Amino acid sequence: MPITPEGGSTSDQRAAGWADWRQVCELLEAGQYQEAAELLGEAQATGQQRGDAGLAQILAAARRICLACSQSREEAEWHRQATQEAAQREHELGQQLQAILDLVNGGGVPDVQEAREASTAAVTDSSLPGRRGTPKPSEPASLWHRARSLLRRAPDARPRQSALAVRSGEAATPFATDRAEAAITPLAAKEGGQTAPSLVVYCLGPFRVYQDESLVSAWNGLKGQCILKYLVAHHERPIAKDILMEVFWPDADPEAARRNLHQAIYSLRQTLRRGQPNFQHIQYENDCYLLNPKLDVWLDFKEFENHIQAGRQLESAGNYAEAVTEYGVAEGFYQGDFLEEDLYEDWPRPKREHMRNLYLGVVDLLSRHYVQQREYTAAIALCQKVLLIDNCYEEAHHRLMQCYLAQGQRHLAVRQYQVCLDALSKDLGLAPSKETVALHQRILSAA
Repeated sequence: MPITPEGGSTSDQRAAGWADWRQVCELLEAGQYQEAAELLGEAQATGQQRGDAGLAQILAAARRICLACSQSREEAEWHRQATQEAAQREHELGQQLQAILDLVNGGGVPDVQEAREASTAAVTDSSLPGRRGTPKPSEPASLWHRARSLLRRAPDARPRQSALAVRSGEAATPFATDRAEAAITPLAAKEGGQTAPSLVVYCLGPFRVYQDESLVSAWNGLKGQCILKYLVAHHERPIAKDILMEVFWPDADPEAARRNLHQAIYSLRQTLRRGQPNFQHIQYENDCYLLNPKLDVWLDFKEFENHIQAGRQLESAGNYAEAVTEYGVAEGFYQGDFLEEDLYEDWPRPKREHMRNLYLGVVDLLSRHYVQQREYTAAIALCQKVLLIDNCYEEAHHRLMQCYLAQGQRHLAVRQYQVCLDALSKDLGLAPSKETVALHQRILSAA
């Protein structure tokens, strides 16, 4: 039943001039809580101006409930979209995995359908540099044999090899996905007498935290986890309490935001203290929160940036081979976008875009290097990873066409041009560059 002020109390009659109650009810029935909250806020302000404190308090409570309903609806929509995106990502990763397995098996085939189509041609064409015809059983250097040997050496699902060991050994292999798994564990054995705990935090891809090499899995609260993410992302400096309140509770009144922050910090401390009950992981100084400086903290995105910086310095000094090794290690750290599970949060976006641009630049350099060295399988794997992140990255399409043509997979090169054409047209409303069109013409004219 619509609520109307007709025949109501004196307060109801005064409220009739403050808001259209029928409109408020219609908005609530339609689930438009934000718009209803705005009308109730106007009515609350008018009530306060007229000195009707009782009605103003009731309207304020109704407005808070509307905002809470709106937030609940947004969270439900976020989870729905996140579920859809997770399913889509699983499908895309499955396709990529199948493509890599096909490539490792020597076919140079990017997906299951093309594997069936090109299986016969892959046996006779030069799928790998310097190789003709069907591989003989006596060829131990095939990618599949190399992959099996790496799997046999892997002690468990979580790698324990240090990044330094990777730089001196496995980092030289052209297969970036192998290098990724070997590169992402930074901690060596603890030095004797060390009392402060160590934290290993992965932000590139799924968020994970290891304390003293044990995975932190039972979080007391998601808000506490969010606070830790923010402190880790801004680890260079203490974070003012007011900033955390504004970031995570922008619509709450100051007192409520302060209580929520204290509760989130308490939950975070309780989570981290399970492994180290006598250590204060999160400190509070001068109205700011920060990670305890005594913590031994390792961050994957910092290692990612450090190896890129080292590669640039080596490249500037003319040590191109060593620079490529550093870039390769950096590429291995990038297991996904920065805090990819927080796509609907505003604060990680600048850093996420920065990290993504760094990664695309590194992969562009590495794939170009592999093409020059005729390591086409490695170049194809990298380009396919790039297109999972940005399917409009034209240089990756162009390089895939080059690799397929060099491998004798002309039909795959033609198909890749069509994929590029469709992606640019649909998402950006653009046509391919003159260079990509010219390469397509050259492919069509190839014998």
